[in-house]
Amino acid sequence: MTSLLSFLFPWLLVLWLLQALAIRVRPRLNGVAGLPRAGEASNPRTENPGNMTGRQGWKPPADAPRWRLLGLGLASAVVVSLPVDGIPLGRWLAGLNLPPSIPLLGFLAGQVWRDFAGTELFRAKDKQAGWIFGGLAGTVLYPFALGLGNFDPYAWGWSWSALFPIVAASTMYLIWNKNRFGLLLLLSILAYDARWLESPNFWDYLVDPLYWLLSLALLARRWK
Repeated sequence: MTSLLSFLFPWLLVLWLLQALAIRVRPRLNGVAGLPRAGEASNPRTENPGNMTGRQGWKPPADAPRWRLLGLGLASAVVVSLPVDGIPLGRWLAGLNLPPSIPLLGFLAGQVWRDFAGTELFRAKDKQAGWIFGGLAGTVLYPFALGLGNFDPYAWGWSWSALFPIVAASTMYLIWNKNRFGLLLLLSILAYDARWLESPNFWDYLVDPLYWLLSLALLARRWK
């Protein structure tokens, strides 16, 4: 189970990249095929009458996003399963001992869902809470873990410590205020209890270097 979950982040990342590529390529393919591009007026005489929707012109079938998601999802699974030096591509990240945290997985999944379905799983205030948490948690953890001073907060994640009630209180506060990032923190707690990731340290379920740096960058851009 743990080994299979290590493929989740690479799979989501490849799926997101393929999705971004498809969004860029699709308007060009529509132009080659004579279909209207975004923002262009349609020509009723050249469209398939079966796909007519009045003045709005041609529209793709209603199940097109579902099939596109399925196709790109399968393609992403093939990519992360490709062997490189005898190791599946998706396992190389695990070899670097950098497990993605649960919040990072959740936000990446939300981004993939938004681009396909056009709906937001996480609102602006949910993301803001996530970036603040990621920035604070990473700033507390990584500088000291890399040798800044004699204090090592990473040790808090091995067994019961102040980290656990702090995260639990933050989770309850966010959920009480209907902030969806609280659900990601709750999922992090449940994932740690079930040992879904390969790390037995609670910190690794809450934050990772990529999530930390991304949080700092987005907070800096917002407050600039």
